[in-house]
Amino acid sequence: MPYPSNALTVGSLSQVGALAPSASNPAQRVPPDVLTYSYATRMVYVTPGETYDHAIDIAKDSFVELKDVERERISLEVHVVLKNQQARRTAEIGRTAWPVVVASLARFEIVEIRVASGPPVPSKHMGALSSSQSSISEPPPYVSEKGWYSDYSNSQTNLVPCRQQISSSQSPSLATRVVDLLTPKSSRSRLSPQPYQF
Repeated sequence: MPYPSNALTVGSLSQVGALAPSASNPAQRVPPDVLTYSYATRMVYVTPGETYDHAIDIAKDSFVELKDVERERISLEVHVVLKNQQARRTAEIGRTAWPVVVASLARFEIVEIRVASGPPVPSKHMGALSSSQSSISEPPPYVSEKGWYSDYSNSQTNLVPCRQQISSSQSPSLATRVVDLLTPKSSRSRLSPQPYQF
């Protein structure tokens, strides 16, 4: 079925330099009574807002996806063709320029809605990780070059020698362990070296 003869063309392009009405004949252009808001994959016909803030309110009301988006992140843009060029570009409409730009737009002209990316929202996992990291105030115990380690149960300043903590009867020397690995079980008792006594 062919389109009716009164079908309207949606999305006409403005030309930079011809955006504002002529100063010699201000009544030459009638402000549009309907614009087309476009966001993501949807388009909605709207009546133009009287102010920029009103235009943002209309955008938030027209698109459910924008309900919880902060107003400061939403901007409005129009497609323009640079004078004497074929290149299409988008121009953001500034808050103070809204009334002038709207008056120069064609009926049903497309106004693109853009949402700026916001600051990253910390997840619950990241918040728990940072709080657990901040609760750790002391490093783990360690062995220094002098053979001392931190008695972590009391404080870091209470240092005790390693010799008192590890007795030779509890931990066999390296030589004893190597001999145990290389010697059959039956002859271990004869060849096993005695641990060094401090």
